[in-house]
Amino acid sequence: MNYVGNLIRPPSEADALILQVTVGCPYNRCTFCGAYKDVPFQVKSATQLADDLAQAQRSSARWRRIFLADGDVLALPQGQLIEIFTTIGKTLPEIRRISLYGSARSVVAKGADRLAELRRLGLDRIYLGLESGCDEVLRLVAKGTRV
Repeated sequence: MNYVGNLIRPPSEADALILQVTVGCPYNRCTFCGAYKDVPFQVKSATQLADDLAQAQRSSARWRRIFLADGDVLALPQGQLIEIFTTIGKTLPEIRRISLYGSARSVVAKGADRLAELRRLGLDRIYLGLESGCDEVLRLVAKGTRV
């Protein structure tokens, strides 16, 4: 796999294949997070993703789960996500669970219909950091949403 930088994944994804779809975070302005501060955001090309999936297909492992890294992959345009999910399904048909990090901003922006579409394509978990319900704390952490 062609990884760039340090990958961060939830502990519950320890046995999942990690496919790095983006490098860094598209928002990258949260005051509490230092994970991607020195990492310019970029989206990996379809060719890079196809190469990584082909390598995973050739491995002896029979992957059942895949985690899409880095920060807030859900922020990608819907068409691009559909293409990625479809390619995963064709390349690794044994995958039963796709998970990723998503921000509250991205979840709200997608809306129920688009999220349901991704669910039909295999999305099973969106890891979402909910730091507070306090308006003052939300302002201080600068997550970019009041939701």
